Amino acid sequence: MNKLDKFFKQTFRRMTWLFYRKERLFRNTIKELVTDNCKLHIGCGLKKLQGYINIDIVPLEGCDVVMDATNEMPAIPSNVAVEIRMENVFEHFYRHQQDKALKEYYRILKTGGKLVIKGLPNLDAIIQAYLNKEKGLVGPEFDLFNVYRFTHGEPEQGNNPVHQLHKDIFTKTSVQELLKNTGFRIESIENEQYSHEENPLCLTVIAVK
Repeated sequence: MNKLDKFFKQTFRRMTWLFYRKERLFRNTIKELVTDNCKLHIGCGLKKLQGYINIDIVPLEGCDVVMDATNEMPAIPSNVAVEIRMENVFEHFYRHQQDKALKEYYRILKTGGKLVIKGLPNLDAIIQAYLNKEKGLVGPEFDLFNVYRFTHGEPEQGNNPVHQLHKDIFTKTSVQELLKNTGFRIESIENEQYSHEENPLCLTVIAVK
């Protein structure tokens, strides 16, 4: 995709969001979609998962319902979901939003339900990749630009800082503390390679209510 095509695509997405935000692009409301033992996919973007209620703040094609996953979760009843899944989403929350959101996810999940967070940049692993001069996706080695990509988000002109850039940094320890303070039990937390990246620098976390 060339720069002009990308510009028009981003502009179309933003205009769509501005035009439809109040009316909701989809007539579905979250209350109509939620059933007992449902699964939620938060921050779905264009990736629609079958068997999940796909939620995003921007009305993209993969979305079943438009809602803010940091402020509008009280619309969902308690103890109804068996899984809440997020991929490359949680790092876009400000710190003051994280605790509030996790408490809502804990409330919504059934006992034994799982919170799955994928693609969370791990600062410890990022620092080691930089110090060890490991191979980077951009350039011959993992330099400061590659560090910036992971800690701040993809630095492309026109990216919306509200939704697309990272608002916080994380380590395994910080994520464990954040989840445990909300009441979750950590089932697993591992470094994984995200997409076509060269190094396993992102965390995949599974926490249980």
